Amino acid sequence: MLCRVCFSLFTLIAAAAAQEYRAAVLGTVRDPAGGAVAGATVLITNEESGVKARTTTQNEGSFHVPYLLPGVYALEIAREGFKTHRRGRIELRVDDRMRIDVQLEIGRVTESVTVTAEASLLEDATGSRGQVITSDQINSLPLDGHNPFTLMNLAAGVNYTGSLLYSRPFDNGAIADFSIGGGVSGINEYQIDGMSNNANTGRSNLAYVPPKEATQEFKVLTNVYDAQVGRTGGGVMNVSIKPGTNRFHGAAYEYMRRTQLNANQYASNANGQPRAKRVVDQYGGEIDGPVRIPGLYNGKDRTFFMFSMERYRESLPQPALGSVPTPEQRAGDFSKTLTAAGRLFTVHDDLTLYTNPAFDPARAVTINNLRYLRQPFAGNQIPKNRMDPIALH
Repeated sequence: MLCRVCFSLFTLIAAAAAQEYRAAVLGTVRDPAGGAVAGATVLITNEESGVKARTTTQNEGSFHVPYLLPGVYALEIAREGFKTHRRGRIELRVDDRMRIDVQLEIGRVTESVTVTAEASLLEDATGSRGQVITSDQINSLPLDGHNPFTLMNLAAGVNYTGSLLYSRPFDNGAIADFSIGGGVSGINEYQIDGMSNNANTGRSNLAYVPPKEATQEFKVLTNVYDAQVGRTGGGVMNVSIKPGTNRFHGAAYEYMRRTQLNANQYASNANGQPRAKRVVDQYGGEIDGPVRIPGLYNGKDRTFFMFSMERYRESLPQPALGSVPTPEQRAGDFSKTLTAAGRLFTVHDDLTLYTNPAFDPARAVTINNLRYLRQPFAGNQIPKNRMDPIALH
């Protein structure tokens, strides 16, 4: 059984070591003659949360609004002597750097010019190249094991080199076998909201798979990275967790597998074997919205929360035989430990390694022609002073 809990507050600040996953809007503001407009007010508003970011244009007419969470925004630019410029439905995704250059029209600031649609421009504000897997794709496409990482194959230049026989949330190594941009699998960087999500296992295994309902979108960077991206010889996959909005939203789900609902495998049918028994339950829930404390605080347009929980239960009737050490073995006493043939299982001391005087260098090294030998522990018992005191506890 697996319990996965993800709790996110909009006002928390990421650690300094994180890669910047949020988006930014930049550009220049000019007058009808092409001259720079300095001192113009630039206001960008998240249409779902109501959070606003404000700045003013510099002497050369440039502006830069950073640290914008992925979402849909509206832009407003105002300056005395010019009509107010308004533009809506600006979709910002993970790690976007969107350039919007604006030419103001002469008029009163109470007048406005509204841009409702515009053809997408060539990305020229960042050196990184990649592809975003959107929330619509995550919600509408089938996911084996309810695992959003399996959709990385949708990005150009990404190829899965492993087996999706197991794509459960805790099969982290199996689902990390992606080759990005022709690179070797197992050398990619996985991140959540800019923080490293790699397990310290000697290769780039995933440390944590967020539930599908907690995932807003993710971006796969395939090549030509900006200077902020490092620590990888492959690609970078950055997940954005849902931050919460002004509207309360929740979901509850149960993904189940039952033997009666599964088709039999081709090989099993050919051999006249029945369907393999399997019972799987993957269930959980998610809720997000504004932080509200009646009579004390209203977080509308300011503070948000998101909570997600997922559990996994699987029953596979696979018999297995195992063993645990006896109290004597835990104390280092192997004097009663026997092999399957009933002989004493001898424990050797690695610190007594010496050259075998009967070794024949003309023959291959085998069990009967060993180059080195070791002395067994006296009485087949490991002394207490040879044991790690931490392991004893």
